[in-house]
Amino acid sequence: MTIRHAILDRPARVQWALLGALIAVGLAAMFALTPVLDEAATLTGQGAVFADYLAALTLAIVCAVAIAAWPLRPAEKARLLLLWAIKAGVTLLLLPVYEAHYHGGLDAYGYFRAGALDNETLPRLTFGAGTVVAAWLVHWVTAVLPAYFHLLEMLWSFVGLLAIFAFYRGWRWLVPALDSRFLLWIGLFPDILFWSSILGKDPVCLAGVGLYFCGIARWHATRAIRPLFLAAAGVGIAAAIRPWYALILVAPLIVLALIGRRLRGWQKFLMFLVFGAGAIYAARWFLNNFDIGDSSQLVAVSNQVSHSWAYGGSGQATHQFHSMIGMVAFIPAGLFTALFRPLPGEIGSAFAVLAGIDNLVLLGLCVLAVKRLPVRALRRPWLLWVVTLLSVWGLMYAFPSIQNLGTAVRFKLQVLPILWPLVLLGSRRYHRRGLVPLRAVGQWVKRGATDSLDVSVGRIA
Repeated sequence: MTIRHAILDRPARVQWALLGALIAVGLAAMFALTPVLDEAATLTGQGAVFADYLAALTLAIVCAVAIAAWPLRPAEKARLLLLWAIKAGVTLLLLPVYEAHYHGGLDAYGYFRAGALDNETLPRLTFGAGTVVAAWLVHWVTAVLPAYFHLLEMLWSFVGLLAIFAFYRGWRWLVPALDSRFLLWIGLFPDILFWSSILGKDPVCLAGVGLYFCGIARWHATRAIRPLFLAAAGVGIAAAIRPWYALILVAPLIVLALIGRRLRGWQKFLMFLVFGAGAIYAARWFLNNFDIGDSSQLVAVSNQVSHSWAYGGSGQATHQFHSMIGMVAFIPAGLFTALFRPLPGEIGSAFAVLAGIDNLVLLGLCVLAVKRLPVRALRRPWLLWVVTLLSVWGLMYAFPSIQNLGTAVRFKLQVLPILWPLVLLGSRRYHRRGLVPLRAVGQWVKRGATDSLDVSVGRIA
């Protein structure tokens, strides 16, 4: 038995080691980042610099203890703790530097000031108004916890961790042969790790999409009804932040209703009615929310929405849409931008360079996946559902993403825990590292008519 396996078989050692490392790194960073923290205190109107940072470190430790108490398998718990230790380190070390780089120009400061400090000017709560909902979330949390900026940032980072875990559990329901190391493959993807740790709309929306993905994956695997309530809650959370996510998440479910192999005829018809009605309601709500009544108004709104992000160092030359034909012709370029840009060299900032490398890796694995996966693999209902979900998302974000490649990185966060594992599995890079049995790889690639990999392989911890 190797040392690594011996450690994982004794999760208590891992827990104590990670807690000790987190405390040591947090205390050291508090003194090393004093100038940065002073600037953050000025921007947020706070004076208790060290109290804020110590409160964030304390919350990180409390969350780690809570994870250690969860009823998970030892290996799974150890990896979740490791992911949280790294994520908390990013929140304590990298985020203050990132925020100081923009000198108060980030949305996070606005959410904090509006929700925690300027309660009298807090706008009326409106479902689907993401900025207002984010400010109210800060307001509700600071009614219970101290109004410390970095403390709230740590709490939002933990919400992002739970979202990542929900995606991981969803993938385990779809591909049960995956082992718990797949959690780290998802959570340590740089864009996911960083942007799910910020104080803002993104971790909350990510949590909603994660609940939806986990609920639908479990429903598809078990046909139990209760996971659909979890998925509905996820749709509600995501739509509360960005209302168009109701349409993005509900519309692809029609695919599962029509081709689900474990559904009887009357069940398919019933699910088609339910999901179809949900998609129609979501589409009407989306159109009413943006006051779209005909094709000309759709073109005008597309111009307005996309141009609202064409600013800053990552802003691009604006595209004018004059007709539906022009919008349709633009879709391929917009879809590529939404999924795979910025590429290295397109934006000069350090964070954009890292995002460009991530996208280059993502694009390369996607090309391998398209090349290696046979078309008959799409006979698997869940795979067709995932591809449809990514396609619908890409169509919705093709137009705003092209105008600002910096915001395109954050937009993509919500589907990265779906896209990244999909191309990783499809390209077989994950399999070649021995994380999934080769027998299971052959089943996944060749047996397109089977809903589950787990028929003869069994679950792996």
